[in-house]
This record gives sequence, C-alpha cells and structure tokens, in this order.
Amino acid sequence: AVPTTINSASGVYNYGAETQINSTDRILIYQGTMNINEGASLKVGGDSGGSCNFIGIENNSPGNLNINGGTLWCSTANGSGYLAVGSGIGKNNTSTLTLNSGILKVDAVLRSSVQWNDAVAVSASGTITINGGEATVGTIYMGGTTVSTGVSTLNLNGGTLTTGNITFRTGNGQVFTWGNGTLVATKANIFVVQQFDPYNTKTRTMQITGNPASFNTAGYDQTIPAFTGTGKLRLTGGGTVTFAQSTLPYGLVLDGVALNLGLLNKDAPLLTVPSLEVTGPVTLKVKRPVPYTDRYPLIVCTSSLDGVSLDQVTVSGCPGTLVREGNTIYLTGANSAMSPTLLHRWSFNGNLNDTGTVGGKDATLQGTDKANMTYINNNTEISLTDGSGNDRSWVSLGDKIIPAELGDTPFTIELWTTLRSRDQWRPCFGFGVYNSDNQTGLHFAFHDGSVPFFKPSAAVASGTWLGGGNNIKIGSTAFPVNEKCHVAVAVAPTGNGNSYISIYIHKADGTLVGSGAWPIGSWTTSKIVQSAFMLGRGIYRDANPLASYDEVRVWNDALSLSQIEVSVASGPDALPNYAAATIDDPFFRYDFTNGTRVFTGNNGTDPAGTYRRRQCRRKRSERSPEHRRPPQGLRYDCRRQHEVERRLDARDVLQVVRRREGRDPLPRQMRLRQHEAACHLLVLYARQAPHRRHTEV
Repeated sequence: AVPTTINSASGVYNYGAETQINSTDRILIYQGTMNINEGASLKVGGDSGGSCNFIGIENNSPGNLNINGGTLWCSTANGSGYLAVGSGIGKNNTSTLTLNSGILKVDAVLRSSVQWNDAVAVSASGTITINGGEATVGTIYMGGTTVSTGVSTLNLNGGTLTTGNITFRTGNGQVFTWGNGTLVATKANIFVVQQFDPYNTKTRTMQITGNPASFNTAGYDQTIPAFTGTGKLRLTGGGTVTFAQSTLPYGLVLDGVALNLGLLNKDAPLLTVPSLEVTGPVTLKVKRPVPYTDRYPLIVCTSSLDGVSLDQVTVSGCPGTLVREGNTIYLTGANSAMSPTLLHRWSFNGNLNDTGTVGGKDATLQGTDKANMTYINNNTEISLTDGSGNDRSWVSLGDKIIPAELGDTPFTIELWTTLRSRDQWRPCFGFGVYNSDNQTGLHFAFHDGSVPFFKPSAAVASGTWLGGGNNIKIGSTAFPVNEKCHVAVAVAPTGNGNSYISIYIHKADGTLVGSGAWPIGSWTTSKIVQSAFMLGRGIYRDANPLASYDEVRVWNDALSLSQIEVSVASGPDALPNYAAATIDDPFFRYDFTNGTRVFTGNNGTDPAGTYRRRQCRRKRSERSPEHRRPPQGLRYDCRRQHEVERRLDARDVLQVVRRREGRDPLPRQMRLRQHEAACHLLVLYARQAPHRRHTEV
C-alpha cells in the first residue's frame, strides 16, 4: 500500500503498480523520497474532501517526489487539488518535485513554496523541475506574499507545462529558468509578476535559455514579462503577444502569432532582437500616432535578416508596405488613407442590439421611467422621457467599449441625436464613472447656457481641466432643437504621452454647427475609466435630456473631418464608404514644446476658434466656363484648400487679383481662405520672378 505519510530521511519508496488513493485527502512527504514509476497511477484527494499535499515540511531534511513515467493526480470533486513543495514554518530545506516523464495533474494550485497560509513567515525553498512528460496545473505560485527566506525555483527544461497562471509573488527569492520545454496557456496573460520586495533583500531571476524555449499562446493574448538569457523563444498558437521589453536579450522564432508592437515611432524601432526567424504567418499589430509619417522602423535585428522572408508577415492597424533594409524592417506608406473598423454599432431600429464587428454590448434601458421610453420615427430612434430628473431615463451601452489591446489607442464616438428641449447642463453622453468629478471619463453636454461643451478626463498632470476652465466650448452656436444632428468625438494619441481631441457637430443636411480641435498634454485614453458608456447621462448628477438617439457608433481610429462628412452624408442607417475620404485634419497640426501647445498647421484654427471647411458641392454644369476648373497652376482642391501650388504664371496671378477687386464674379463656394492663400502666393511670385512684374501685374 502507498503510505500517506513518509517521514524517513533515508527512506526511498518506489511505486510501479497500478494504485489508486481515493480514501485520503493528502500525501505528506516530510522527508525522504517517493518515486512514481512506470505503471503507477496515484490519485490523491477524496471525492468528498479537500486535497492538500505537501513535500518537505516539518523537517530540515528535504522531501523529494520524482515522477518517472507514472501518473500523479491531485484532484477533488470541487477542483481544489493542491500540491506544495518547500519548507515548513521555521524549517530550512530544499525539497523537490521532478517530472522526468509521465503525467502530473494538479487541479488548482502548485506551489514552489509551502505556506499554511500567507499570514506567516516561512522558509520557502521549493524546486519544481520539469524535464519531460506532461504537467497540467491550474495555477503555479512562485513564493508567498509575506517576506521569507529561501528561493522558489521553477525549471522548465523539457516536456510540456500547461497552465492558466504563473504568479511570481513577493515573499522570497525566485528563479524561473525556461529551457527547451513548452509552455501552453489555458487563459490570457498567464504571467503575473507582482511588485518585488521593497527592501531589495530578495532576488528574482527570469531567464530564457532554451534553443528554443516554446510558448503556445493557444489563441489567447499574452504579455511576456522581462526575461534575461541568450536563448531563443518560439511563439506559436495564434494569440497576440506583447513584450514588456522593447529590447529583447533573446532571439525570436515566430510561427502563427501576432505581435502587439504598439504606437509607431518614426525615430526609434518598436522592437530590437538579437535574432529573428519567421516560420509561419505573423501579424504585426501597430497604431499610428498623429501627425502621420510615411516611414516607420518596426523591428531591428542585431544580427543578419538575410534569412527572413516577409512574405508571411502582415501589418494591421495601419496601412503601408513592409520592406527590409539591412537589419531593419520598415513600414512605408503609413500615411495613406485607411478604412477604420466599426467596433460597436447601436442602430435602435426597434431593438437594442450591438451589431458592430466586435459587438457583445447590447444596450439596456435604465432609469425610474424606463418603461415609458419608446421607439419613434417608425422604430428608428429610441426616445428618452421628460428629463425632469437625473435618473428618469437613459441608455446604458455597457463598459470597456474602447479597444484596449494596444493600451493608448485612437477611437471615435459618433452618434445621431435630436434634442427636443434646450435645457442647461443636460448630458448628451457620458463615458466613465457616474456622479463623479474625479476626471475619470468623457462628458459631452448639449448646452452650458449658450453652446455645447465637452470635458475629457485628467487633461493635465496638475488636475486642471483642458482650456484652463471646467468646460471646453464647442463653437459659438447653440445646439439645434428639433433637428437631427450628428456628433463626432475623435481621440488620437501622439505616441509621446499626449493626445488630440477633435469634435464636430453637423446638422443632417451637412451644415457644420460647431467644431474644435485641441491638443491635450499628459493625457491618453488609458486614463479613461471604462465603467460605463451612457446616453442621456454623464459623469455628473445633471438631469437627463429630452432627446432621442438614432444611431451610435464606435470606431477604432480617429476619423478625419473628411471621413466624418462622409458619415453625415450617408446618414444613420447606411454605413459610410471612406474610400475617397482624406485624413488631413486640423488636429494633426499641433506640436508640444516645453509643456505648452504650439499651433504649427495651416488648415485649421487655434483651439479658441472654430474651424469650418465645406466641400464645394456645386455641379460642374452649373458653373460658368471659367469656373468649371481652377486656373492653371492654382489647382484648388475642395478637400485640401490649403495646398495651392506656387507655380503661377502672370496671367493666373492677374486673374486672382481681378477677382479680389470684384472685376470677375466670385464662385459662391470658394472661401476667403483660398483668396488669402492666392494673395500670399502673389507676393511669393513677385519675389521669385521680379523680371515679370511689369509685364502683367
């Protein structure tokens, strides 16, 4: 029979016969050695009791458990199987669990230290070594939560370790050596690295020595903490991997995974590795900051890239083409227009469904008067009630709707709404913590007594709101009443800890009611607490508005004005086609210098003003012959009115001057800004061609 307690320092117990233990809750190896050899199968943990198995407690001599082809299963009916390796309270030994071949299954927790509970100090010097076989463990704890002596060790030298969590705790020294073994995830983000000993009395070593070590992500998103070592790490399994280090000391072998590289940086690569191999499909996930640049370095390899083919490598999150130059992989053409992804969409066409590509956030009606909220206009809009209180009627669109896979990421919220009554402070939408002035969300209100206003969260490090006051006023016109309007809020990170916010309000016919573009220092989307996305409710206890909502969309990019105009023209029930839209917008024209904003653009206004740009919609057949096309050399573009070439001949300049003097009819849709630009070009022309001034001008 297999003993349930082994307490002999010189005793060696070998088991090779088919054996089951179901009548006891535990095996205690105080000291001595147990070998589970080929043919042995031990299941520890009664069907009615808990399973709590310890190796090496209560003595200064170590206990050792070796699995040499057999099977050990720590399991109970309620899934609380437990196995701990290490010293007991006040003891000092280095006990071991070694899987050379065979099977180890621990339903709940495998510890490399023994603690009766986390409230006592112990000597935790357990060593878990996997040289072969298959280990399946719910959770692995390296050390405890209280300061103790000893070192917890995990060696993955071979075989396969399948687990949902490896937690590196704070109580003792820790060593994780990742050799040629394979780690298989059963959950996302299986590595949990807690803050280490603040007194620096402990050491933690995490190293990759395998050639290669293997990580099967099993389709889950994973973050790999900082490792040392000069080996290689092979990544497989179809998941998305984020590195805590931008410079890896170990090489990479990529086969069927995605790398989350984050925000592009024109001045520095996103990842540096000593060696790189691509043996299967790879996706590089990036986000482009603003302003856009054509060319970005992605990966630098300190050795040769000659053997790396980019045929199986693609980029998501940004347009462009991958090229290899020397030891660097670049993304070129990154400033091209791209079609954003519609993450969430609520159409309110008689239902509250989320039909976006991500979806999963069906709306719910809220408030004490939610029973009286109705669909109107042939079941195309959801209408709030009278708005006489702050909890009468509103719509919840769920939480965590902003994509967070890249941390600080651009996004756009756009919606169609009709305001029935203009009352002060009524919120159009809120994003964050309700009834909170702690700057953790986004707040958009229809009316502050004169115009719409907006608040972002934690605008600057000092805690003051953007613009020096509590409200960002949007334009100078009150929000229209009883007219369907389109509201768009676009947020884009710069890649250096700052962001831009651009807001546009249009009537359904395309008339721009108000707009603005603001740079925000020391603010990114990570500061938004995504606890709730609310229609008709904000982060303050203001009364709900008397309003209706036709459609709400969330995009994974900061839409440009041109794209927003396409959305407005398409209407709430038809998805826009952004193929012909441009990406140049005034909020791409700001820079930060010494903590202050500097306006560097020429197609927008300062944040205190309102920027408006209308595309010329006059039909070609309605124009007079001389106005059917711009003068040769001027090349006006309705979407890029600031881009006027400097190539002018004298006849073109004279035509512009005559128009300025009123001698020729002025095209109705040609804005004053075009003529100001032309006059500026006239001065340039005069300076560059003085010998022609007397001929025409």
